[in-house]
Order: sequence, then C-alpha cells, then structure tokens
Amino acid sequence: MRRFRTELIVGFLLGTVPLLMHSTRPSELHAMLRALLTSTPVIDHAVCLLLIYSLVCLHKKLYRLKTDRMRERFESVYQVTAEVGTSFLTLLRTGLGAIVGFLIIAPFIEVEPVALKQWLANAVLGIMTLVLSAWVSLLHDFLLPQPSRAHVKNHIRL
Repeated sequence: MRRFRTELIVGFLLGTVPLLMHSTRPSELHAMLRALLTSTPVIDHAVCLLLIYSLVCLHKKLYRLKTDRMRERFESVYQVTAEVGTSFLTLLRTGLGAIVGFLIIAPFIEVEPVALKQWLANAVLGIMTLVLSAWVSLLHDFLLPQPSRAHVKNHIRL
C-alpha cells in the first residue's frame, strides 16, 4: 500500500500539477494531455530499454564474473542500462498523473459533460497504470545493486 501512495504522489507531481496549472479551457486540456501522454513508439522503446535492463540485472545476479576487468566493464554497462532502463517508470508515473488530473478537471472544464461510462473507463485505466507503475517500481528496487559491506580483514595469524 505504501508503494501505491508513493506512486500516486509522484504521479500527481509529474502529471496532475502541470495539467491543473496549464488547463483553463478544453483546448488547453487536450493540448496538455497530448504533451504529457507519450506516443506509442516512445513507450515501445522504453519497454525495450526496460527489458534490456532486466536482462542485464538477471545476468548480474546469475553469473559471476571472474576477473576484475570483466567486473569493471560489466559495471559500466549496468550503470548505463540502469539509467535508461528505468525511463519507463517515469513515463508511467507521468501518464498516471495525467489520468488523475483528467479525472479531476474534465467534469468541470469540458464543454460537453464527460459521460459516466467514459469517466469510469479512464478511472479503470488509471488504476491499471497505478498497479503497473508500482510493479515496475518494485522491480527497479529489487534490481538495484545492494550495498556490499566491506570485507573485514582478519588480523589473527596462525
């Protein structure tokens, strides 16, 4: 539940706040929604980056690299994939915030009232986005490198 609350807060800050700040007319609302909601090719690319990041993390957890040089090279690959692979999470959070903002503002700003069926469909889409965002966030936290404790040198000699 804490993860859902965090995702809602971050989504609100990324998507809802800009939507509420810059939407006073229906045309502005639609323009902001188009700006905040990412196009399909960008989402597809972000999913590919997330899959590559997941594969790199899986490799890191399953295989042990034998030399320091291999570990250093793999660590640099891991850092790059971690940075770009989690961009999907930002896209999800922004989309979540835009959906929440639309649900809040659309009944009051639209010239034609939003039908209850359409509003409920958008609410279900928002809930599904929230669940997916929380799942990707949990995956990201699981795949993050855990801080390793320094190996304490044993000073006792036999």
